[in-house]
Amino acid sequence: ALDMNSTKRESGTLEPNRCYRLAVHALDSETGVWSTLAFTHLFSRNTSLEDPIQVHVTNETTDSAVLRWEPSTALSTCPNALKKYIICCRKEPAGNLSYYEANILETHYTLLGLQPKTAYRVGVWASTDKEESACQPLQFFRTRSPDPTQVTLALSSWYLVVFGGLVTAPGIF
Repeated sequence: ALDMNSTKRESGTLEPNRCYRLAVHALDSETGVWSTLAFTHLFSRNTSLEDPIQVHVTNETTDSAVLRWEPSTALSTCPNALKKYIICCRKEPAGNLSYYEANILETHYTLLGLQPKTAYRVGVWASTDKEESACQPLQFFRTRSPDPTQVTLALSSWYLVVFGGLVTAPGIF
């Protein structure tokens, strides 16, 4: 037992990828009751021991794709440790890496503005800070080719509008 004039220090190595609760306690000398003055949580992270988050790509269109993932178990159970999810995406074979963010309550993200019939790699990183560089695009997917019937229909509609305008314009003037 500690008396009110003593301190206790613990030392040792924090195990990686575990959540620790750190607290400061004080003894009320009048009542003899211990109180917690402050506490915080610390997540001791070693990224080299982590498994990458499995990303599932669905609903690929010509210019978008939906990413889905399961929350990071270790980080999501440690209060305030998980700050955001970072999504990284690269056009294959050697495009620039683009980064996007999703909040900690999300487990899906829609990538927009992709190019048709193009290969990409994506990854999701559970971030405790701003460590974008830790995101590794591992999951491969390909956007769809444009539907030729939709392109033909769109062009036909455009020609109809232009041709209709040319035919009716002389009648108006």
